[in-house]
Amino acid sequence: MNKLLSLVKNVRRGIGMAIDFAPGLTIGLFVLTIITNLAPLLQSKILGNIVNAMIASIKDAKPIERITFFVLTYAAIYGGIRILNSFSSFLSKLWRSENELGLEMAVLRKRLEIDLGHHESPSFQNLLHRALDRSIWPVYEIIQAQFDNFGNIAVILASSIITSVISWQVYAIVIVSSIPGFIVQLKYGYKSWGIWAEHSERQKHYYHMRSHITGRFGITQTKILQSGERILEYIKDTLVSYQNDIRKTDRNRFFYQTIAIIIGAIGYGFALFLISKNVLAGLISVGSMVFIISALGQLVGSINQFLAQTATLLEKNLYATDIFAVLDTKPFIKRSENPVILNLSGPPTIEFKNVSFKYEGRDDWILRNVNLIINPGEKIALVGMNGAGKSTLIKLLSRIYDPNEGTVLIDGVDLKELDINEWTSYLSVLLQDYISYDLPVKDSIAMSRTEKPTDIDLVKKSAEFSGANEFIEEWEHKYDQQLGKEFEGGIEPSKGQKQKIALAQTIYRNGFIMVLDEPTAAIDALSETKIFEAMEKAVGKNTLIVITHRFNTTQNMDKIIVLEKGTVEEVGNHKELIKHGGIYKKMFEDQAKAFRG
Repeated sequence: MNKLLSLVKNVRRGIGMAIDFAPGLTIGLFVLTIITNLAPLLQSKILGNIVNAMIASIKDAKPIERITFFVLTYAAIYGGIRILNSFSSFLSKLWRSENELGLEMAVLRKRLEIDLGHHESPSFQNLLHRALDRSIWPVYEIIQAQFDNFGNIAVILASSIITSVISWQVYAIVIVSSIPGFIVQLKYGYKSWGIWAEHSERQKHYYHMRSHITGRFGITQTKILQSGERILEYIKDTLVSYQNDIRKTDRNRFFYQTIAIIIGAIGYGFALFLISKNVLAGLISVGSMVFIISALGQLVGSINQFLAQTATLLEKNLYATDIFAVLDTKPFIKRSENPVILNLSGPPTIEFKNVSFKYEGRDDWILRNVNLIINPGEKIALVGMNGAGKSTLIKLLSRIYDPNEGTVLIDGVDLKELDINEWTSYLSVLLQDYISYDLPVKDSIAMSRTEKPTDIDLVKKSAEFSGANEFIEEWEHKYDQQLGKEFEGGIEPSKGQKQKIALAQTIYRNGFIMVLDEPTAAIDALSETKIFEAMEKAVGKNTLIVITHRFNTTQNMDKIIVLEKGTVEEVGNHKELIKHGGIYKKMFEDQAKAFRG
């Protein structure tokens, strides 16, 4: 019962979405479906009249003219049905196009809205995998199937009235003999989804391993490491295990489905037998028998289609439920109902006050009782071992997460009280794991500030600061050069070049607070020094926060914050920390020894 209620709920929601996306087309298709499904019943009635007229003509030796009206009517209905079907097909294509666009945009827009914190949750990733592996199709299919179901319901109601008036026993036999097929579809449809859901974790691994063969960068590494055969073995083992479970379910489904079909055939045959007895007893005419048999056939067919469609929809509904669960995902970060608007004209004072944080589902603290102040326009370096909490600190500043304890203050205002969109507009953040945009290079750089038209002068200036202009100017089409070998005329920048383009994007955004997470990891040391000198000029009076493991970039910073196991261990400039003789000095000297060899 819960499954049926869930289906009804999702169908209602899906139809509501279809009406929002294409109101006229949805209503038009609904009406056309009812008409085209009921028309064959009228056609069968006319055929029965033709048979009766023919028998009467033979008995009375009257000419064929007496059946002309019925024949012309039958032909008109026959042609009309086909015209309506053709028109319905035309409308269906338009409806499908509108709904595909609407559903795709709704899902993609929701994915944009979902907080980044959700994307780091394994359970949410499992939900995304189940929900969107088949894209929007489960939702689209349950909406589309309702047109057929509406038509089937209309035929069932009309045929039920016709057959039950003639013989309630015939009607009861047909209904009861259709039930086993529905039970089989329901049981094994749900079981198939259970296998899919059960394997979602393994299927994530499967798609991950598959990407090492299908992806351009993955296949390069696979060939170099000669790991292709091992990857193929892993993929094969995963698929074989999954397919064996599916085959077992399908074998059982086929066995019980065959039994259900036999039961249905026996019921239909017995119903025909009862009708034939009534004809022989003179209770109904031959023409009426033709009409009833046709109506009975449409009743049986519509019941079977409706039950099979419903059972199939119960399976698809489980996928659709996951998609709706994604669409209904509540914000990870609670927004203030009356947010404070800062209207900043320059960088603010940032204060972490007794801040502690741990990720959901984990017991260990990533940050513990962090207290620090970043003044407007300061150049800050965050250093520490991997796992010290540097990137997490930036996630709190970007409000990807909120602290479990303590507060982050912006000019004395709790970050939770700010308008998150306004606050984000003040940030220029370059993460260590960034994604390149395969667009013309000028558009790729300008993607960091899309609310304004592309400013080509600012694009070039940003590229000069990051050092990207040196190779861009050498490309054939310069700032109009298409990036990405997959595209015609496209080129593939090196990793270092990509990082310089990403730096140019960050500079182009021109946020009051620029955050760089290992911004020169793929760039040689000589270029790195030049870039940092240029970056200081590019930042100007704005605040700069750099996460780095390379200490040749920290010496000119106003303040160096050393994190150790989630706590702030040292704060000061390079000279002060070297003099202090603590963690920073040891890390700096160890790296210097490594460079000296």
